[in-house]
Amino acid sequence: MPLSTLFPPSVMSDPERLKQSLITTCLMRVNFVPGVRQAIGWRGMRESQNTLNAIALKHESQAGIFALVPIKHGNFAVLYFPEADEPLINCFTVRAGVVRAQLELPQLLSQFGQSEPLQSLFKVAELTVDVSRSGSVQLNLLCLDRDYRFTQEPIILHDKQGEHQLVAAGGLDQNLRAYELVLPLFDSICTSLNHCINASPSQLMKFSEPVVSPVQDNHGLMVEIRDEGSQRLMLSLRWSHSEVSMADSEISWRHGEPVPLEFAKAMWWQRQIKGNKHSLDKSSLGINERPKLILLTGFLGAGKTTFLNNFIDYQTSKNRFTAVIQNEFGQQHLDAALIGQDYAVERMDEGCVCCSLIDNLHHAIERIQQHYQPDFIVLETTGLANPANLLPELSELAGLIQIASITCVVDAVSLSALHDRYQIVADQIRFADVILLTKTDRLAAGDYQAVINQIRGLNCHALVEVVTHGDVNPSALYGINFEGGKVKLPRFTPLVNNDHQQYGIGSIVWRPTKPVNRQQLEQMMAQLPTTVLRAKGVILMDDGRNYLLQYVPNFLAITPTTVTEPKPKPKPTAAQENFVVFIGEQIEQVAALYPQ
Repeated sequence: MPLSTLFPPSVMSDPERLKQSLITTCLMRVNFVPGVRQAIGWRGMRESQNTLNAIALKHESQAGIFALVPIKHGNFAVLYFPEADEPLINCFTVRAGVVRAQLELPQLLSQFGQSEPLQSLFKVAELTVDVSRSGSVQLNLLCLDRDYRFTQEPIILHDKQGEHQLVAAGGLDQNLRAYELVLPLFDSICTSLNHCINASPSQLMKFSEPVVSPVQDNHGLMVEIRDEGSQRLMLSLRWSHSEVSMADSEISWRHGEPVPLEFAKAMWWQRQIKGNKHSLDKSSLGINERPKLILLTGFLGAGKTTFLNNFIDYQTSKNRFTAVIQNEFGQQHLDAALIGQDYAVERMDEGCVCCSLIDNLHHAIERIQQHYQPDFIVLETTGLANPANLLPELSELAGLIQIASITCVVDAVSLSALHDRYQIVADQIRFADVILLTKTDRLAAGDYQAVINQIRGLNCHALVEVVTHGDVNPSALYGINFEGGKVKLPRFTPLVNNDHQQYGIGSIVWRPTKPVNRQQLEQMMAQLPTTVLRAKGVILMDDGRNYLLQYVPNFLAITPTTVTEPKPKPKPTAAQENFVVFIGEQIEQVAALYPQ
């Protein structure tokens, strides 16, 4: 199967990582083609902010919310959170009903990926993913036909009128038609995979077995009692050029045979889904709308990635899709990792796709437009890039994009010193139509107006906006529909050669081979020479947690990454996950301070 069109070689060569990423990647990819999303049955998706590859799903078949939570070896727990007033809530346990009534939707979305009690109460099935090195894919849905749960102790309700027994000891506390609930979801997941790999299943198998429960008989012996009211089911779909045995399957099908009657109406037989006529799928409607491009500039450590994170979140909340093109300086594609990306080709994240500028800009934009139809493209330049050197190429892209803004992020604390030292800083400000001023809270009293005067001396026309932690409403910068701030590029632009090579700026990557002690790391960072302009990376500490390191002169931040649960035994991560990139002049001096 053509999975290589979805993932770079680094993922294709790692089977476990591929299994964990396949479902989420396909779902998010389909989610941002509106007509296809609508036709398949998706009504909303949101990735967990604290659990990798966990995703909440709104599906047309139910009023509540489904969720997929990775458990182990490419397997997912399938959860369903019914609405508090949905009749289906009565089919869950009493405890589940109480918890659901207490939790608002934002709480559910923030907790479902990490809360084991929630997962235990609302788990309705498992989804397993099998991927072979040859590219064969198999999805398996495992669940009960009817999910019965009995209570050992009586369930008592206490209110003003006294006590009321809701369920007697040994009584039925849950009676859920689990297979009937999750089958439409599984259909949409398989159809999403079809659409992404441009293939339909080659085999289908359905297995069933009786549910048996251990029960103590009158003599105190444990015996297995068959539950006549429920069956354990496994439904498997396979995409492959080779077949697997279908012995013992209750229903079996292979390519070329008549479709089983039970699944005749399933969408997963369709190789490609055409956009719903009531949805705004641009390509399906023949609309060739040019995306709006923002050229994002700013010196090292000014806060470009922080602003970019907030920009993506805002556009995603408006159901708009952002593509990011990064032209990072240094050997490690770090900023890609900081916004949820970790390799140099393309990757889907919630609300964005990211790629590194490994070819010319024209090719990168054409490729992104072909695959994703983005609403916005943000070209995030290296902190050492001069925007004037990109203007000639941007002016040739008028047929592909609308140049919406050249936005420059400026570090208020470092501006004066950097301006005196690097002409690039002045050029970045001079060519901008929007200037975002960061870190003003660290300015000494009376210095703010001096910074504004310095900026206005370089650019008297740009909008200057003070931002905190990159948080600013994009509509305040660019207009509600980006109707303002359209940049008119000159027809001829003189080439400006101010760049990092002129100043002898280089980079070096430190990759520790064992966990790092925080106190020792802080001491080493304090010894950095003043020629180091920026350091950033992801470090595994000796407490078993991964930390994000950010450094600019006179400021160091070491904060936990989104995965905060400590590991049982700290082990070094792979090189690309345990590193710090140092950027500055005479950078070779840093090597002596940081042993491997």
